[in-house]
Amino acid sequence: MRTSLTILLILLFPVYCLGGIPDDSLLNAIVGRLLDNHQAQLALINDITYDVVSYEKRTDGDGKVKETKKYIKKIRLDKGPDGKFLNNETIYEYYINGEKQNDADLAKLARERAENKKKRGGQGIDYDMTRPFKPEKRGHYVIRYLGLAEEKIDGYDCYKVGIEAKDNKETKSLLDTLINAVYYIDTVSYNLVRVDFSPARLTSKLMFKLRALDMSVRYEPYDSTLWLPRQFTIKGRGKAALLVGVYFEGEELYSNPVINSEAGEKRE
Repeated sequence: MRTSLTILLILLFPVYCLGGIPDDSLLNAIVGRLLDNHQAQLALINDITYDVVSYEKRTDGDGKVKETKKYIKKIRLDKGPDGKFLNNETIYEYYINGEKQNDADLAKLARERAENKKKRGGQGIDYDMTRPFKPEKRGHYVIRYLGLAEEKIDGYDCYKVGIEAKDNKETKSLLDTLINAVYYIDTVSYNLVRVDFSPARLTSKLMFKLRALDMSVRYEPYDSTLWLPRQFTIKGRGKAALLVGVYFEGEELYSNPVINSEAGEKRE
């Protein structure tokens, strides 16, 4: 009964009534609306294609951040029978230190990137950022309502919800796949506006130790119903062999989404 009343109050007064609602009830209501929204939107999508510009940057010898690689590509997501999306990347142009590379190598480059991503267990734009809130994953996290964002996020008033992966016997073998994050959720539509996140546990290799890895995804309305990713950023810091400090960052910009092209149901 309390949860139903909380949802009713949120629907009527999405921001102004928060002071009198217990945090747990408010959190459950916000997360419930977010998941319902997300599932309803996924049901409308069979496939989606983006134009993408991707940048990779590194610190140079003077400590300045310099663009090292740039990709111009398309990413297509196709929904499988299990409801998950399969990611297919086609590269059209590739630059190293500002110089365009041979087009004949693009297909091979795309295959290598796909293979490397698979080996790393990497996730892309197809990763479901609402996953930690779902019943089968929620027990792996401590989830807290953090109040209203101190300022508008990309022009939207937002609720803040924080998640932190539990470190216990049940999650010990899973920590490499879990995240810590802060979610910014629009107070009106209950869509994701931004998610700032990092791995729950940083992995290291023999010649490289990762010290920090921070990522962020931003979303925007596609139409009156759907919200889609528009930007992904990543920043990392580590130590390589001989104690050399390494800083890297990357950015992907998503534009011109085309939805349900395979079925001839392009949404305008």
